[in-house]
Amino acid sequence: AMGWLDRTRLRDRALAVLREIGADIDPDVPVGQLGTGREQLVQIAAAVGTGARVIVMDEPTSVKGRARPGAPEVEAAVERRRIDVGELTLDVHLAGPADAPLVVLLHGFPESWWSWRHQIAALSSRFRVAAPTLRGYGASDRPPKVSDYRMDHLVGDVAGLVRTLGRDRARIVAHDWGGPVSLGWALQHRPQLAGVVLLNTAVHQPMGAAAPGLIRVARSRPMLWPTTIGTPGFIAGTTLLSAPDMPREVARAYRAPYRGRQRRRAVGQFVADIPIEEVTGGYYYRTDFTLEDGVVVHDYLA
Repeated sequence: AMGWLDRTRLRDRALAVLREIGADIDPDVPVGQLGTGREQLVQIAAAVGTGARVIVMDEPTSVKGRARPGAPEVEAAVERRRIDVGELTLDVHLAGPADAPLVVLLHGFPESWWSWRHQIAALSSRFRVAAPTLRGYGASDRPPKVSDYRMDHLVGDVAGLVRTLGRDRARIVAHDWGGPVSLGWALQHRPQLAGVVLLNTAVHQPMGAAAPGLIRVARSRPMLWPTTIGTPGFIAGTTLLSAPDMPREVARAYRAPYRGRQRRRAVGQFVADIPIEEVTGGYYYRTDFTLEDGVVVHDYLA
């Protein structure tokens, strides 16, 4: 019979291999659901008692997109790497010539690199594109504490990524919560800054504007755990708010990294620490930096 120590070593090795190939490992859910491909490794992990449901998703090797509406669709190869950025490792997808100018794409909450799939394809002919999945999301590392998701850590992850890629200049394109993160990096690394593009990001809200209803509800103490971690309610809500409606397969892809409580833990930690300050007549986002002179703003309406 296999001894306890041998079983433990085999289990740990199986889990390590499964993580390397992009398996979604949820220790809160019993074994039961298997993904497509690599079934033998999944069976090994289950056999040695990981106590986890393991889902192996086919990893895309290319993405498609258009440079502008009506332009021909282009396809670009993508390379997936786990990159040590200092405090932890991020799941990063790379495309484009290795010696081309660097563009870093920062997704919003709660998303992943996949949100940029169309833009990666469109940009990769001229730029080296790096689309990280930020800490706590998808297959990137998920630190355990609420304080691990403070702005200084998020900015540090971007700095570590640019540094590890060996670049002294970078352009940042950011959506939603990626916006404040991008500006934090830009203000702390001005010599490296080649430009920042912000898309639908709450860096500034006019006085009198209410905080988003879903966030207000989710941040209340009685609702925080059940809506963000205990159930997929918050994740489902974000996809249902899309206008026009998301295609069903796209909504499934957004929700895929957050099937179990363990994988949603960072969602709850992030919501708990969203730096919203309520003030008379509205709210504002509290940040660890101040926007200074030298920022040129261009508003473009779609």
